[in-house]
Amino acid sequence: MALKSNREKKIRRSCRKKDSKPIPGCSEEERPPVCQEGGQSFTQSNTPVQHQKFHTGERPYECPKCQKRFQTSSNLLKHQRIHTEERPFHCPDCRKGFKHNSNLIRHRRIHTGERPYECPKCGMSFSQSSNLICHQRIHTRERPYECEQCGKSFSHRSHLIHHQNIHAEERPYKCGECGKGFNQRSQLIIHQMIHTGERPYECPECGKRFQTSSTLLVHQRIHRERGPSAAPTAGRASSATPTSSPTGASTLGRGPTSVPSVGRAFQTALP
Repeated sequence: MALKSNREKKIRRSCRKKDSKPIPGCSEEERPPVCQEGGQSFTQSNTPVQHQKFHTGERPYECPKCQKRFQTSSNLLKHQRIHTEERPFHCPDCRKGFKHNSNLIRHRRIHTGERPYECPKCGMSFSQSSNLICHQRIHTRERPYECEQCGKSFSHRSHLIHHQNIHAEERPYKCGECGKGFNQRSQLIIHQMIHTGERPYECPECGKRFQTSSTLLVHQRIHRERGPSAAPTAGRASSATPTSSPTGASTLGRGPTSVPSVGRAFQTALP
C-alpha cells in the first residue's frame, strides 16, 4: 500500500508540473478538459483518456512477441522495432539508420560537433546528458554502483560489470592466437600486442616505445628524476670523446690531463 501511495503522489506531482495556463478569451464551455487527479489541462479531447492511464496504471497494449504491455499504441509501435529491426530514421550525413528519432538527434551531434550539455563545475561539455551525469560524479565522488560480493563501488555501471567478472572467474574475451582468456576486453587488447609486437605508446623524450600507457608513464619518471641538467651533461660528455685524425693520432688538447701526458707517466714507471 505504501508503494502504491508513493507512486500516486509522484504521478500527481508530475501531472501538476505539466499544468498548462488558461487560454485567453475562452469561455467555460470552450476551456480544455482538466485532469481531476492532478489538475493538468489538455488541448485535445482524446488526451485526457490516455492521461488517466498514468493514474490507473492501465496498460492495454500488449506486444505479441514478448507480452510486454504499454499505456499507448505509439509506445507499443516504438517497442516493436526491437523485434522487427526496423530503422526508419536515417542520418542525412552517413545514412545510418535508427529505431527512434531521439537516437538520430543524438547521433547527428557527431557530425555537427554540438555539445549542448555543459558541466557547471568545470565547463566541460558533452553531446549527451547521460555522459554529463557520469562526468559530474568526478566532482561529487558519487559511486552509485556497488558490488554485492565485496562492497566495492563504481561511478559507472560498465565498470561494475567488468569488476564482477573477477568474482565470477568468467573470462569471456579469448585470444585468437593462444586461447588465453581475460576478464576485460582492454586486457585482451594489451595481451594481443605480445603476438603482434605492437608498441603504440612512444616517449617524447627519447623515442622509446611501450605496449601500455602505464608502462610509458613509469618510464617517463626516469627523465623527470634526471632533471633539466641531464641533457647538457650528456652533451658535454659526448663532446669530450676522443676523435681520430687521418693519421690515427688523438685530437685531444695537450693540457696537463691529456692522453700524451698519461702515456709519459706510464713510460717512466716502466723498468
